[in-house]
Amino acid sequence: MDGDKRPKPEAKCSHPPGTPPEARSEQRHRTVMLTAKLIDPAGERLCMLKDISPSGMRIRLFGAQPIPRQSLFEFSEGGRVSASMKWQDGRLAGFEFDQALDVERLLHGPARGYRRRTPRLACDRTVRISTEDELFRARMTDISLRGVGLESDDFGDLGKRVSVELPRLGQKSGVICWSRHGRLGITFDTPFAPRDLDDWLAREALDTIPEGHATG
Repeated sequence: MDGDKRPKPEAKCSHPPGTPPEARSEQRHRTVMLTAKLIDPAGERLCMLKDISPSGMRIRLFGAQPIPRQSLFEFSEGGRVSASMKWQDGRLAGFEFDQALDVERLLHGPARGYRRRTPRLACDRTVRISTEDELFRARMTDISLRGVGLESDDFGDLGKRVSVELPRLGQKSGVICWSRHGRLGITFDTPFAPRDLDDWLAREALDTIPEGHATG
């Protein structure tokens, strides 16, 4: 009997169309809306993890700032990893980790009951704070999509409603969610859009470049 000569179906490619060859070395774990912090000599900014494997990842940038070849990334659970950029196509970029990464820990957290938080970005600015009966200034030490960290001894009652006035971003209302040793955290009623916060951080970074060191 003759063998089965029917054409065999083609194997389906597990990689998205147009993925650069450097990103095809192994199948990646798909991730959705996983925000990370990119740290380079220019400062800190946000990026979105698109897909990841133990050896590398693909990210999407929110802004158009250039990326250095070597960068440090901080994920939601606080772990950091160094990576080298292998390709870039507009706001998409592929990175190879300097050391293999535990993907399961990154995606699911280190333990049951772990609460993932959005990355905090360092930001040394003086901001105006208002309550029902007070108006004063405080030093902002960090900012995230959902809130800010401040240094201030003027108030600190948990659950107290406040409004934070940020330069070029306007006012954000929220509540004090923690307070200790002259530091406190405020959670916003509505989070920032990642693109808006990233653009703001880029403009603020340009304003802090010492005279004579501006680029462009």
